Amino acid sequence: MKKKPSVFISYSSKNKEYANYIDKVFKKNGITLTRDIRDVAFKESFKVFMQKIRDTNFVTLVISDDFLKSRNCMYEVIEFLKEKDFKEKLLPVVLDDVSLDPKGKAKYQKYWKKEYDELFEVADGLPPEDRVTQDKDLRHYKLISMDIGNFLDTLSDLRFESYENLKTTDFKVLFDEIDKRGFKPVKKQETRQKQVKILAITASPKGSPIFYEKEQDVLIDSIGKFDKEKLFLDIPDPVNATFDEIDKYLKIGKHDVLQITAHGTINDKGEGALVFEDSKGEDVEVTGNELAKLFEIESTTKVVILSSCHSARPEEQFLTVAKTLHEAGVPAVIGMKTSITHDAAIHFNTGFYTALMNGQEIEAAFNAGITAIKEFEEQKRRDNPQTVFTSETDIPVLMTNNPDLSIADFSDSIIETPERPKSHTFKTNYMERGFIGRRNIIREILKRVKECQPVISLKGPGGIGKSTLTSRVMADLMREGYDFIEFQGRIEPSGVIDGLVKKAESAGDKYKNIEEIIAKTQELPEKVRLLVELYLSKEKIVVVFDNFEDNQNEKDKTYL
Repeated sequence: MKKKPSVFISYSSKNKEYANYIDKVFKKNGITLTRDIRDVAFKESFKVFMQKIRDTNFVTLVISDDFLKSRNCMYEVIEFLKEKDFKEKLLPVVLDDVSLDPKGKAKYQKYWKKEYDELFEVADGLPPEDRVTQDKDLRHYKLISMDIGNFLDTLSDLRFESYENLKTTDFKVLFDEIDKRGFKPVKKQETRQKQVKILAITASPKGSPIFYEKEQDVLIDSIGKFDKEKLFLDIPDPVNATFDEIDKYLKIGKHDVLQITAHGTINDKGEGALVFEDSKGEDVEVTGNELAKLFEIESTTKVVILSSCHSARPEEQFLTVAKTLHEAGVPAVIGMKTSITHDAAIHFNTGFYTALMNGQEIEAAFNAGITAIKEFEEQKRRDNPQTVFTSETDIPVLMTNNPDLSIADFSDSIIETPERPKSHTFKTNYMERGFIGRRNIIREILKRVKECQPVISLKGPGGIGKSTLTSRVMADLMREGYDFIEFQGRIEPSGVIDGLVKKAESAGDKYKNIEEIIAKTQELPEKVRLLVELYLSKEKIVVVFDNFEDNQNEKDKTYL
């Protein structure tokens, strides 16, 4: 039995009788059309249904004057035009009240320009907080006015039959077209959910430090439950939270969300600023205009969250960081009117990201975050009825001209979960959480490695975290292309040489003769010199000796 194709029908509700007749003819030929009156359940989204136009083998457009002036019909057309093979899938039915000569096409372009201009004039008099729906419609009208000309040009270039002619033959030409072209089963869109990529940066300069590890824990406690394939929380340890560091990670990871924790302030000019770090770790104020430069060229970042007091102060005389980034074109910015407690931040993040991951649009996700704070506070009041505290539900502020922004608009890039450098000989796992008081140590180690200082020694009794600290440093260096050779515990010099040689040979043909070269000398210093000259000095290599004290002579504290 021959499989029937899937066919979507798009029409104006004012032309329902035409659609009913076409529906009946297709049904007689064994094809049930995908149609709004039977395929949209009560309270289901019409927008989601209209997007199904891309998932069928063929599309019948009942094109009339009402169709070309219908916002919903033109939305379906815009979705349809996204298909590369839309011409092959098109089965047009053109009613007599449509003219596709130059004057006729110009009439519809003029119509949508007028619709846009009239809505713009009305919306322009509204305050920004009341313009959400109008801005959304304006974008939609703009798209229609831009695309309708191309659509009508394509249509006028095709040979098609009038509705009356089609009706006399029971639309035979449409079924002939289906049979002639055949059809391939529509490949369903990849069901794999996009990965939401969050870059979390905490600025903790020397003059006004922030409890870095606590801020990190807030995010991990909020969203650490998510699968890393669906949500990747990227918390690097930058040497300093400077523009260069943030810019570097944004470009490498193509992050969708940038979450910045920093002290916020308002300078003497009334401009909002964040307290970042300079190259030496000292305090430096960064204004919103300066921060906006990060998003000027090819930025994939759609959402910026500023966990910073004063970043969204409500007073009109202040040009806050959130307002500046929003006006600079960042699609959605969330800032704070004042400082927010860790508990409130955890609940907001949990509610916000959970809703975002479930496909909700940015405005709904923001409201879910506020609801989560409210529910937390209500529970706290029930548990401690005598406690008096100030609600924090009005502290977060969302600024966006695109309330329907969702993860569907995020980039398709993926950040692979890096292989944890426990993976070779380290006994410890890479720790996601930071170390209290250790950030400066991590910075210093990274700095010395990049300056090619030959030996870095971490000393101290067992159990203080030297191995785990080293593992964290290794993970950060892996982002920048470093490779590692690890040796664990007690090891003879010959074992070190053998390990280095094997590592070199695993790098490819350019080092395939290194074992033969090293074997020609019996002197250990000469073997080491050759390894450094021929291999180690040519690559970004870090050699790690973990628990090297096992090689120590207990009597005179010298190394064996």
